[in-house]
Amino acid sequence: MRYPNMRQAKQAVRAIERRFPDSDCKILDWRDSGYGIRILPQAMDPYTIAMEDIPGLPKGTFLEPGYGSLGLYFI
Repeated sequence: MRYPNMRQAKQAVRAIERRFPDSDCKILDWRDSGYGIRILPQAMDPYTIAMEDIPGLPKGTFLEPGYGSLGLYFI
């Protein structure tokens, strides 16, 4: 998921951190392609985010595994 501007990316990060306080979210700047979010889940099933209606995340958002064993996921 890529957000066209920083404001939308920040809204999504705040929504995730409210719902999953132990998650560590970072906004990724993909230059001309918009912004993404990297999540380092702490005791959180990454697929839970896909199933829940979190304000700031479009319905059907899912996490893409990144860096395998490090537990990083991207929205």
